Amino acid sequence: DIYTTPWEKIEPHLKKLDEIERKRLIAVFRDRDITVKSMELLNAKTLDYPTIGKLLTEHQMYLNKYFEVSLDKIETILMNAIKAGAYGGKITGAGLGGSLVILAPGKEKEVSKAIEDSDAIPYVVMTDLGVQ
Repeated sequence: DIYTTPWEKIEPHLKKLDEIERKRLIAVFRDRDITVKSMELLNAKTLDYPTIGKLLTEHQMYLNKYFEVSLDKIETILMNAIKAGAYGGKITGAGLGGSLVILAPGKEKEVSKAIEDSDAIPYVVMTDLGVQ
């Protein structure tokens, strides 16, 4: 069950799958765990940007390695953004379209410059709590 089966019960069965099935299964269950952790962090009283950024980047790694929906240029942009002070990021949408969400509160200018230097176009957006 995707919602309740712990990873430890899945792992022994991986060797029975072909490479594509194995990669996809790893990604789906690891992404599930990332989503659960992220929801806990987003529901906390104070946002833990470093940990949320790390989870975004971890999710990107699974999308790249196991679903193969990233491009070298996207990976370069993300790494350059992190070097410039971003907490992390990941592709958005179905991938291969060239859009990233990068978490960089307080480092918008530095990260935008790194994105521009990577031959890409940054769009700085802010969020709020929305309608309460």
